[in-house]
Amino acid sequence: MASEIPEKFKGTHQKLEDSVKIIDQTMSMIRNLSHSLRPPVMDVGGLNLSLQELGWDFSQRTGLQIDYQGEDIPGLPDEIGISLYRFAQEATVNILKHSKATRVDIRLQYKKGNMMLAVRDNGKGMNQTNPSDGIGLLGSGERIGLLGGSLQIQSKPGRGVRLTDCVPWSLAVSTKQAI
Repeated sequence: MASEIPEKFKGTHQKLEDSVKIIDQTMSMIRNLSHSLRPPVMDVGGLNLSLQELGWDFSQRTGLQIDYQGEDIPGLPDEIGISLYRFAQEATVNILKHSKATRVDIRLQYKKGNMMLAVRDNGKGMNQTNPSDGIGLLGSGERIGLLGGSLQIQSKPGRGVRLTDCVPWSLAVSTKQAI
């Protein structure tokens, strides 16, 4: 395309090349963003594998030690899986930014009709009366609330933070409906 521009418009030629580079960079950023909001592995391996990959990738990029333990949950609705994934993603980013932690434990389990995802760090803790100046925890709590779930925050100064999302979901009912 740029080769079709006559030589006398060299300035235009360079602007076009620069524009194409910016478009390519923007497309790459959009692709990366969409993968971080809903990782492709979610469709193939489900929430458990997605969280395992999130922990490994985050640990590799940041040096923060992340221990993940979870279980495969067959038939988990997308809205629950994506909400829990985004919760874990937001929590790990907040831990990196604010906690001064060296270790994070992430646990996914199905227990008594509830999906539970807990993220705990060994950082400095936080003030529970005003846990965050940002909107990350607020947004996570709202997303989980829309699913009928709840977010519990536990913290003591110098002893880290434990965030637990609990979303009601009946494995037996959902499996029967899928058949």
